[in-house]
Amino acid sequence: MELENLSTGFKQYQDGDAFEEVSNMAKNIMSRIEEAVQYAKKINNKEQLVEYEEISDYTSIVQMQKDFKPYYELWTTVETWKKSHESWLNDAFDELDSTQVEETVDNSNKVMAQVLRFFRDKDLPNILKIAEGIKDAVEEFKPQVPIVIALRTDGMKERHWEMLSEKIGMKLEPSEGFTFK
Repeated sequence: MELENLSTGFKQYQDGDAFEEVSNMAKNIMSRIEEAVQYAKKINNKEQLVEYEEISDYTSIVQMQKDFKPYYELWTTVETWKKSHESWLNDAFDELDSTQVEETVDNSNKVMAQVLRFFRDKDLPNILKIAEGIKDAVEEFKPQVPIVIALRTDGMKERHWEMLSEKIGMKLEPSEGFTFK
């Protein structure tokens, strides 16, 4: 009952600035729901083994998991996106993992598209606004991904940096303090 109340009441969280806290709560709730689903399966298996006449019905737990998933996906993706994007722009360029950047952008884009379809049918304008904001931010950053991939390839040598510097008309070289920003 407590878990059901937590999952159904999760729509009350609509502050995008509290994404870390809300994401952690979503992770905790989803973990507890998954444990309940596994426990229900275990009980059903035992009931079947002893040929119990009436197998317990735990479909409500599976439905709770299905209903909660869009909230979980939204908030964990918001957290991943915001932290990753901040890191990509401000951390040392030579530590940037282009594969991780590409995967995060692709996954965030895919998840936000699914989440937006779900929340457009609900009367939750603030949550919809958060999802749209992340989707827009992902779309805005997406054209940068090929640049990250190209610049972070192992094949980038000093001569390539020199050629780039000539093309853009300013000195461009990865040195201490150099970031993607």
